[in-house]
Amino acid sequence: MATEYVLGVDLGTSSCKVALVGIDGVVAATGRAEYPTSTPHDGWAEQSPASWFDAVIHAVRAALARGAVSGPDVKAVSLTSAAHIAVLIGAHGNEIRNSILWNDVRSAPDAAELEEEHGEYIRNTTLNAVTPTWSLAHLAWIRRTEPDIWKVTDRVCFSKDYIAFRLTGAFTTDPGTATASMLYDAIDGRWSETICSWLDLDPRKLPRIEAARAVIGTVRKDAADALGLKEGTPVVNGTLDSATETYAAGACSPGSAVIRLGTAGGIHVVSVNPYSDRRLITYPHPNAPLWYAQAGTTSAGSAIEWALDALAAGRRLSHSEFVALAETAPVGSDGLVFRPHLAGERCPYWDPSLRGGFSGLSMRHGAGHLARAVIEGVAFSLVDAFSVFASQGVVLGSVSVVGGGCRNGVLLQTVSDVFNRPIVIQEHADSSLGAALLAIETITGAVGNGKTDIRAHGERRTIVPSPENARVLTAMVAEYVSVVSALKSRD
Repeated sequence: MATEYVLGVDLGTSSCKVALVGIDGVVAATGRAEYPTSTPHDGWAEQSPASWFDAVIHAVRAALARGAVSGPDVKAVSLTSAAHIAVLIGAHGNEIRNSILWNDVRSAPDAAELEEEHGEYIRNTTLNAVTPTWSLAHLAWIRRTEPDIWKVTDRVCFSKDYIAFRLTGAFTTDPGTATASMLYDAIDGRWSETICSWLDLDPRKLPRIEAARAVIGTVRKDAADALGLKEGTPVVNGTLDSATETYAAGACSPGSAVIRLGTAGGIHVVSVNPYSDRRLITYPHPNAPLWYAQAGTTSAGSAIEWALDALAAGRRLSHSEFVALAETAPVGSDGLVFRPHLAGERCPYWDPSLRGGFSGLSMRHGAGHLARAVIEGVAFSLVDAFSVFASQGVVLGSVSVVGGGCRNGVLLQTVSDVFNRPIVIQEHADSSLGAALLAIETITGAVGNGKTDIRAHGERRTIVPSPENARVLTAMVAEYVSVVSALKSRD
């Protein structure tokens, strides 16, 4: 049993998850705490940064208690978070408004204007195309609609970095999180003065950029007392949740791939150079100078969460009830197709106005068909997104799958069937564990391959596709793409 530990802290879209991991790579315990999301208008999603820190406190204390580990035995803390979430800091070091989440689409007009006026420059500089997902568009909306707030903004950081600031007082970020802001020159590795000038934002108000494995400071006494840690515990910078998840899954060499089944969905492929198709999201890999590209969808787990409420009269289905309901319907849902575009769609359409729905609904369809169709629709959206990689010549072999969707057996089998590829599920391969892995590598010096090895101590299982299911679902994917294309052509 380990006597020294690290903490991996992941600020997800709806909750904070903490992994307490021994230096030997064995997971000792986890903790989780949720925070609320405010949706004052359709398409809006905000959270209070203060609620994140409260959740970090509760999740860290829960992990320490469950692992029967005392604070002084924790030798480092590492951080990761969802991308594109900016925090506005006032002159006294306090956050001055709620943070706009990545899936908030209110800034669509601002993103469209940025694309029209500066689209080519943005793509060439940031390696990504501007959409309402990115912090640049969010900040443009705040500057346009809340000028009094923008005038008193002293500094701007991002969700992971806000927690680091509260822990250490350091004002830093990493190349991946900086890239996700769309304020960063990903080629030159610095904040873009040109892009910042469009917002009247002095780049000196942005965090200092350090490597993902850099120790950016130590835990201050007030934070240590709140979390139950020792004052002076090193804090490792960390990076984006998609990067730490990819890394924990072992995607550390060119061509390796991961399918992500989280609140959003996505397929990540590691490469030596950035892909040229700007329908993909491109980030620096924790192992520089590698990159990874993401074909990201907007709604995966969130579509299933919607269905838990929508498919039960007056109550919410449990996940096990939902899966059991889906299992009552045949593969292919008797021709019922669900489009999971409940908040627009990212890859391959990048259209915040795209909306979801069922196609082919008839009197023969019941609740079980609806449940299975939702699951299949999530899988279809991933295949649709992967078409961008396919156009670049990428061919999937066996692929790792990570995220909360790994608890849904029907979804896993459907993903394997619809891609017609074996999928590998690794027990210990989520974002918090990837952050912990970076911390272990930092304090031990064993850096580089993603195999330090949290992954060696977890269960590893493979799901293989059913040829018959693959045949049925391939035809359904063609129908799905045809329906979406027809709807878009009417707009």
